[in-house]
Amino acid sequence: MFAVGRKGAQPATVGVHAGAKRLAAVRLRATAPLPTLELMRQSSVDSDNGTNTIRALAQEGFFAGARVFVTLPGGKYDTITIASPPAVPEEELRDALRWQMRSALSYAPEDAAFDFVRLPKAASEGATEAPPAILVVAAHRRDVAQVLAPFQAAGVEVSAVDIPEMAQRNLLSASAKTDACHGFLSFDDLSALLTVQLADELCFARRMQLPGARYPEENEPEHTADRIATNVQRSLEVFARQSQMPEVASVAIGTHSHASLIARAISEQAAVATTLFDPSTAVALGEDVRAELCGATSMASELMLALGTALRSSDEEPSAADGALYLPAWLLPGKKAA
Repeated sequence: MFAVGRKGAQPATVGVHAGAKRLAAVRLRATAPLPTLELMRQSSVDSDNGTNTIRALAQEGFFAGARVFVTLPGGKYDTITIASPPAVPEEELRDALRWQMRSALSYAPEDAAFDFVRLPKAASEGATEAPPAILVVAAHRRDVAQVLAPFQAAGVEVSAVDIPEMAQRNLLSASAKTDACHGFLSFDDLSALLTVQLADELCFARRMQLPGARYPEENEPEHTADRIATNVQRSLEVFARQSQMPEVASVAIGTHSHASLIARAISEQAAVATTLFDPSTAVALGEDVRAELCGATSMASELMLALGTALRSSDEEPSAADGALYLPAWLLPGKKAA
């Protein structure tokens, strides 16, 4: 399920972000030094759950010869950070985590498609080393099946299902440095998602419920920016206190109508450098895309998440056609999710 680096990149990858109201898709072609964004599409999601849109994309050849990765929308999955169970053999860890999830989910863990990744930790100077933290991601199989249904109806094979946290991580991976942590903040209609990473490793993720923050009233942009900045400041303080990782050197701000105002508010309140995310740091822009973006101040937030999803790549990943979420082999050597 989790996004990895560009090792073993395929000739073409497609990323689709199926939001609650909008569907965005991008197609990347493998080029050096950066992949090329050659096509992008977005449309409203109607009562057919995007089936007509996916079928139309399939008919125009958007998915042809490409590996297809899809993100779940916010609200359709749960993330839980726990300490790694002590003295549990690697081959038994998945069952142990599923058991621990029983009290954290609103549905039976047997009904969950789930996966996990170990979060990086700072080197310990003491005699006793704390167990590593594990980020567990769970989604009801019914919700995963609902996201996959339009693709199955159009005869499109989906290689993996992912989450926005890992899509954001991919967007910064090409430029992130190893001596400091870097953050990314994105927005949807009801929430803001803050992720922190060290190089290409996800360290922290928090989804902040902020209804109305994406489209504030005309007379409230500064109030909205301050509210967002306060939440980001508190989240970064929690990260610094709990992780003991290198400090967060910068936060990239995703698409928002008041992105510059939000960036300034975060810089002032959290005392951290902020930038407006530039897609050209992650991909090269094809001629059609450059023409489409001509005059636009930014890329739609759904398209940015689709772009991060398309940047996923791994040497071997099983098909997600059966509705499961999958862990890439490089995170768990020699193992594949059951």
